[in-house]
Amino acid sequence: ADARELLLVGSLPDVVEDQLVGYLRAMDIPVRCLPARRADEAPGVGAQPLYLLAQPFLGETAAALDKRGATRLDAPFPYGEEGTTAWLQAAAEAFGVSPETFARGTDAPRARARKSVAKVAETLNGKSVFFFPDSQMEIPLARFLARECGMTPVEIGTPFLHRAQMAPELALIPAGETGGPVISEGQDVDLQLDRCREARPDLTVCGLGLANPLEAQGLTTKWAIELVFTPVHGYEQAGDLAGLFARPLLRKAKIAALSGRHLRRPSLHHDRAARPSPAGHLHHVPGAGSGVGHRDAVQDGGAGGLCAVPASGDDRRRFLLGRADPGRSLRSGRGAG
Repeated sequence: ADARELLLVGSLPDVVEDQLVGYLRAMDIPVRCLPARRADEAPGVGAQPLYLLAQPFLGETAAALDKRGATRLDAPFPYGEEGTTAWLQAAAEAFGVSPETFARGTDAPRARARKSVAKVAETLNGKSVFFFPDSQMEIPLARFLARECGMTPVEIGTPFLHRAQMAPELALIPAGETGGPVISEGQDVDLQLDRCREARPDLTVCGLGLANPLEAQGLTTKWAIELVFTPVHGYEQAGDLAGLFARPLLRKAKIAALSGRHLRRPSLHHDRAARPSPAGHLHHVPGAGSGVGHRDAVQDGGAGGLCAVPASGDDRRRFLLGRADPGRSLRSGRGAG
């Protein structure tokens, strides 16, 4: 590679790679990608090339390039409008791009990114977030959420902290009234769980193995793995990135709104057979007294009550198919008489 050629380092979705390469080439910056899409297009590393990391988990790749004489450009990672602009600015300064040329190539996509993030930030603003260590993307993502979406990072856990590569990101993490978030390195899950439970954040970003237990304890979670495989870099994806974090909070709000109006948890009755009662109460159905353990309960929409379902046998089968006569048909929802 030529000494004045830029290497864009890190695997990206084709559409994102095309966008970032397009911004750079619009500023007359010669750029090639590592890895290349085709083996025969793999770039060589010649005398003192420059490179930009697109992903925060490329420490060994960066070390190998450094040994070959390449120079890494310090920059935040291209997440959100601010991160993408600073990432492109690092390349522009290294290649002597004028401020006018830079503005001409980035003003329009920057405005689109700010607009798309602002719509989603209404859901995120003022909320707290806790990151469990997962992918090394946690610090850049926390910076994006704090500075562009108005969230407050409580703790930012990362499996490995490369201090040199993360220095531009750490410098942008706002301190806030409490002196800034806890930055934790490595995985000491028991202690991290204790801190998370104590903090009770509005949103917890974690792996699949922790998500369900934390949800059961009343915490709202976001699967960290989704952030790795979803296109989230660059201007055009900034709104989508914010949306990934807003979605669990919106879902929780919708469920909370529904819970008091439309959803009713069925009761499980332990009595072996219910006494006949007026409509709107629990009705006995054939075979209900012969089941073992809990009998099912289904919502009787027309009468506003519950209907016990036979625990087993032909009576249960006929009932579930709507052919028994407990007073109502499950399929039609109408009274038998």
